[in-house]
Amino acid sequence: MTYPEGWQQTSNERAGQLAKKLTQAVGEQHVLYGKRLHVVAYRHQDGVDELLCQHPEEEDLFSLLHLVWSLTTSETHRAAPIVEVHGSFQDFLNYERDVQDREIAEEAGGISRRLNNPLMPFPINFSISE
Repeated sequence: MTYPEGWQQTSNERAGQLAKKLTQAVGEQHVLYGKRLHVVAYRHQDGVDELLCQHPEEEDLFSLLHLVWSLTTSETHRAAPIVEVHGSFQDFLNYERDVQDREIAEEAGGISRRLNNPLMPFPINFSISE
């Protein structure tokens, strides 16, 4: 599998460590409680930690989990991970593309707002095209 930029494939050792931590964080009330998950990739970006888990019972079923605890510490918080995507690998790729597109649009909007500052004597108009 090819993962989006910023995602790292887990080694077997790292997958085991993350799965153990994940099991501790997923409580009885969580939708993934009692489910077998294999951590296949992870990302740490802008202070956000995420795991991509595959469900061994279903070949093309994945869950993207937004963690409320850090991959870089041994601490496990009581708050459960947030499920961002629960679907096929293509669903995960689509979600990642949509998030990236949204971030680009927000960045472009921020540039536009800065350039169209009311303190400037004239507006600056521009557009960003793909």
